[in-house]
Amino acid sequence: MQVSASDFMKSRGLPYHINLMPLNGRFAISRAEFRHMRANGHELSLHYNFMYQSAVSSQQSAVGSLLSTVCSLLSSLPLKLSAPSRSAP
Repeated sequence: MQVSASDFMKSRGLPYHINLMPLNGRFAISRAEFRHMRANGHELSLHYNFMYQSAVSSQQSAVGSLLSTVCSLLSSLPLKLSAPSRSAP
């Protein structure tokens, strides 16, 4: 569903943004779908809802799983990191 929406918006020259939330420690899209939507020039934000976790242990488990997934997704992207420039006051 998300890929078809991304393709449709791209065909119209429109921007598209998705907030991705995990369910049981996994995101609803595959790495291939993630890459496809990024190739379309669209924004994908990895989002975690801390408000509705019921127990600390489930939070820790979910956060660990989420971080693992995020690191895996980010490691597949070509990123160029640079230090921010500082301007004189």
